[in-house]
Amino acid sequence: MNATLRLLVCSACLLIVAAGCSPNSGAPAAALRSSNLTNSDYLAGRNEAQQDIHNGLLMVKTYGLPQPWSQVYCSNLLSRYQVATRYVAGCDVNDKLAQNVQGYNEIVAAEIAKRYGADLLDRVAKESARQYEAGFTNR
Repeated sequence: MNATLRLLVCSACLLIVAAGCSPNSGAPAAALRSSNLTNSDYLAGRNEAQQDIHNGLLMVKTYGLPQPWSQVYCSNLLSRYQVATRYVAGCDVNDKLAQNVQGYNEIVAAEIAKRYGADLLDRVAKESARQYEAGFTNR
């Protein structure tokens, strides 16, 4: 996968996943492992994403423990860019699911980059974290 696409997929996973998942949990490292392009779960994820985009749904899949500001992030993505976020698992993720999520998110990340720029997920994450923190400092 090219560097820009890897950054987008990594950003999507890392933005939502917090420390606390066990090293064997599958998040986020397993979601970004080199794919065996013949892996049926990986290909199924890619096909599902292509179908969702064709049907007008733009969604990032994620797993792991959410950041404290994840709700703000998901809300901002949906309200401003019509990008949904779907939690597919907690910290206990098997290789089958990780490969499916990777395939799915690669296709979605490319579509997001095409529509909104390669750094959209990172920009929205940083802004969402600032909004979340500002909510606590203004009390």
